Amino acid sequence: MRALDPAGTPGRGERGAHRLPQGGCLSAASVAQEPDARDYAASVVRIHADGVRNPLHNDNIMRDAQGAGLALTDLAYQLSCVVCLQECDAGGELRMYRKPWEPVDEAYKIQDGLGYDEAVVDGYPCHEFTPQAGDIYLINPTRYHSIERVTGPDRLTMSFFMGFADDALNSAVVWG
Repeated sequence: MRALDPAGTPGRGERGAHRLPQGGCLSAASVAQEPDARDYAASVVRIHADGVRNPLHNDNIMRDAQGAGLALTDLAYQLSCVVCLQECDAGGELRMYRKPWEPVDEAYKIQDGLGYDEAVVDGYPCHEFTPQAGDIYLINPTRYHSIERVTGPDRLTMSFFMGFADDALNSAVVWG
């Protein structure tokens, strides 16, 4: 497993700079479920096709789904696990920035499009990882990240988010 953001740890809500507490052992993990018993998918397979680039973005279910009535908005911490199933010939690099989202960043959000303008991460350290089949990435998705343009065969990944309700970190839910 490659550690992608050594100084960046999962953020609490919108305060992405908080450090993940030193919790105990994970004693339980289950697929996330809404109070009405609807299950989330446990994972997702992503196909990054030839010529496609995933723009700069960040993922924070606690912020992004606020007001939607989803149980996941009550989580305290979020991680992302990505397993590289198939690499492409070139490109497809994961770029991770040591920049958590801040409310002022919304000025950089691409209107009528996806993601954020690259200027939002100007001056922040970036770690780049070239995909290799079999890699497992455990990242802080609340930090900005992107997937560079893929060339050749599809870049295939299987991924899921893992959420923790409190600082004990002994119980997690997963969703894809």
